[in-house]
Amino acid sequence: MDATAFKECAITASGAISSARSSARSNGFGNRRSITTAKNVSAMPNAHEPLRLSVCIEAPREAMTDVLARHDGVRALFDNRWLYLFALDAEGRIAHRYTGDLEWAAES
Repeated sequence: MDATAFKECAITASGAISSARSSARSNGFGNRRSITTAKNVSAMPNAHEPLRLSVCIEAPREAMTDVLARHDGVRALFDNRWLYLFALDAEGRIAHRYTGDLEWAAES
């Protein structure tokens, strides 16, 4: 991505965030006190289903497990299901899925 395209993406993302904030304020969700009332919390729109990033790595599972064991912050992202981790085989197919607690499950 060249610098111009990157700048355009940044401007678009910034505009989307500003638009979402304006929309939330106009619907009464910009005031923290109003959000804490049961009436307003139940009226909050469901913006989207949460999405999680899937990380696919072609490397030995033992090496990935070692990295997770040495980096608690990174491990917490996968153990708490903020991110999903997959080990790829030599052909680039998903072979194993990280299930948490430094454990892996084979994918069929």
